[in-house]
Amino acid sequence: MKSTLGQSILFQSNFENINFTTPDSLPAGWKKLDADSNFFGVGKSWAVRDTTQILGGDTTVNRPRAHSGRKSLHISWFAGKGGGYVSNDWVWTDSLNIHGGDSLIFWSLLGNTNGISYYVDSVQIWICSSQSVTGAHTHLSTIISNLDTIANDWTEHTYNLSQFSGQRIFIAFRYYLPVQEALWCNIDDMIIGNRSGSIGVQNQSANIPNQFLLSQNFPNPFNPVTNITYSIKSGSYVSLKIFDASGKEVSTLVDGKVAAGRYEIKFDASELSSGIYFYTLQVNTLSETRRMMLLK
Repeated sequence: MKSTLGQSILFQSNFENINFTTPDSLPAGWKKLDADSNFFGVGKSWAVRDTTQILGGDTTVNRPRAHSGRKSLHISWFAGKGGGYVSNDWVWTDSLNIHGGDSLIFWSLLGNTNGISYYVDSVQIWICSSQSVTGAHTHLSTIISNLDTIANDWTEHTYNLSQFSGQRIFIAFRYYLPVQEALWCNIDDMIIGNRSGSIGVQNQSANIPNQFLLSQNFPNPFNPVTNITYSIKSGSYVSLKIFDASGKEVSTLVDGKVAAGRYEIKFDASELSSGIYFYTLQVNTLSETRRMMLLK
């Protein structure tokens, strides 16, 4: 699935809405690779996991942690078994069309925390031209946990992607530990795009709306950019997705916690074909769908 968003949000998720269709679920279009091929790590590599899941051993240590909600993108030291076994596990986002001002923003928790014995973890961040190890061309950063047994906590990381403006890229997270005893990596509340305004979308009013509302996109028909406006009366989990006429999901505009307000999101369909599309807003148990037409 190619990214079809404009300059506001390319990807946004706290991973709460990722269904466990398989034991190792990932967002649509993402891919992972167990490059160390360690049979001990089968089923323990990168995946969106619930904080109630236990991967073996100590029930406290081996449960994933979440920054918000109950799910996060997680990998366990079991992916490489630890000790002298190498951990070398990759996970790639879907393709992203980068614009000037876009950033990668996420929260992470690595390494031991208070009450857990000494471990060191690290995760590398790569910019790639494809969802493959050979496509990795720019090493953006390496995050290493603190050595102090009580110093590791959730930390927000922000990386400016403007140097890749005009490029179609994939972002990879590589859990690589050649010899060290390790513990885990937890990643949550990720945003890729331009977070100007309210996490990348424009809050149109300081007044709190009194109802749930999804407005007709404007302009409609459109080519290739249109604006979608919605209102929510209280802070809620919000999902806003685009579907083609066959019901296939082609893009996710919002997937996470959003404060009460009225929001306008720019949708760029430059990579889609002409035709009828549907956009669905879901807020808790409420849902509404509208139709729009792309004419090129």
